[in-house]
This record gives sequence, structure tokens and C-alpha cells, in this order.
Amino acid sequence: PDLLAGPQPLMGKHFNELIIEKQSAGEILALTDESLSEFSVVNAVTALHRIAKAEDAYAWKFDPRIKYLNRRITAMFASAKREEIERQERGQRALGTDWVYYIDTRSLCNAAWAFAQLTLRDDALLEAISEETCKKICDSNAQQVSILAWSMAKMQRTDLPLMSTLAEETSRRILEFSSQHLMNFVWACAKLKFLHVEVMTAVANAAILMLEDFTPQHLSITVWAFATLGFRHLRLMDAIAEEVLKTMRAFRPQNVSNTVWAYSTLDVRHERLLRAL
Repeated sequence: PDLLAGPQPLMGKHFNELIIEKQSAGEILALTDESLSEFSVVNAVTALHRIAKAEDAYAWKFDPRIKYLNRRITAMFASAKREEIERQERGQRALGTDWVYYIDTRSLCNAAWAFAQLTLRDDALLEAISEETCKKICDSNAQQVSILAWSMAKMQRTDLPLMSTLAEETSRRILEFSSQHLMNFVWACAKLKFLHVEVMTAVANAAILMLEDFTPQHLSITVWAFATLGFRHLRLMDAIAEEVLKTMRAFRPQNVSNTVWAYSTLDVRHERLLRAL
């Protein structure tokens, strides 16, 4: 079948509802058998995202229909790019939500997360996600930024233009980030060995103001990330040490191990913390 066979835009909402109703990856793949050629790009990404979230996702990850679904998404991303260039040349605007190839930041985020969860690899699609995200970064929210960074790190994909764009947007909108968002972002930076001084400083300053919201996992992973990147922020380290002392009983062995290693690696001595650990 033709990868770019055009669907009827008004069917998009209907197909999304059908996808969301399905309880398993197998059921979603059966629906793609019947209707993939009619899917909008949002439908195709929703299907991939729901497959990744399903309890039986791993059992179906090597199904050839997932590969075909990825090809469909990649083809539609390419078509969206061509359409955008043509509109710019004609001085026209997009047709709004009914435009079947429109790619929003939620779709970009969901596609990246699904690939990370399913441990899939498709360089063409990931390059398209990166390019579109960099163009539309102002439309994203804190959760999407942190999930995109987490997804790239989970896939061990070094993409300096994308990570630089995410870092700059995080710095600009740091007050919108929750403790979970901050932890996900710095974990991703550490895994990718991506050091961006401005964003690390912004994360440290923001974290200090919300440490009461941090769980033991948030605290230990945050200090681990800063130590992995060799970024020594003494006010943050002191503040985290005080928070760790308050919540020590909830720390698991891995949390303790990460914390001890981080303070040692950064050569930060906090005597009361070291005695307690």
C-alpha cells in the first residue's frame, strides 16, 4: 500500500479513540492492519505510543508491523516538511488541526518516548523528531522537554543540536519544571556526557528552592548526575546534604551508594552527612 495515501482528516479523532480503547499491543497492531493507510500522523504516533505503554509491549516489539508503522510515521514527517516548505514559498499558513500531516510537540515527544521504551532504532525518524523539535521548541512544555532528553539518553543517542536546544529552553523556562522534570533532565545530561553550564546552574538554583519535593531517588540521582558531569555546585550540594539527613530512613542502598559516590567524586565534605551515611 501507498505509505502516503491520504486519510480523511475528520476520521483522525475517531481513529485515536479506537486506538486508546485497545487494551493490548496486539489489539492495536490488529487495528493498524485494517486502517494504517487512513491514519494521520497523530494517529500513527498514538498507536506506537500506546503499544510502548501496553503490558504486552515486549512480546510484540519485533513484529514487522511495528517497522511498517515507523515507516509510515517517517514518511508523513517527510511529507509535512515538504508541505511546510511549499507553504512558505506561497506565503500560506497551515490548515489548523485538520491538516493531517501536522506534527505537534506532543507527537514528537510521544514518538521519542515510544522508541526509547521499545528499544527501537530508526535513524531517519529520530533525525526527523530532532529537526522538528528544534523548530517547534517554543510550543513544548516542561514535561515534553524532560521526556525528550530522557528518551535520547535511554537510546544513548548523542544529538548535540537537539540537546543544546532542550538545554536552552530548560534554562529559559526553569521555573516551570517539577522535581521529576529536573531529575529526568540532569540524568539525561549525565548519561550522554552533555555538559551545558548555563542549564546545570539553572537546574541547581531551581532545585535548591524545591528540595522538599524531592524523593530519595530524586536527591540521589541529581547528585549522581552533577558528579558524573564533574559540575561542582556547593550551595546545591550543601542543601541536598541537609535534605538527605531529614529523609535518611527512606533511602535505599542504591540511593545511599549514589550519594556517597557523588560527594566523594566532587570532593565535597559534609561531615554530618558522611557520618550518617
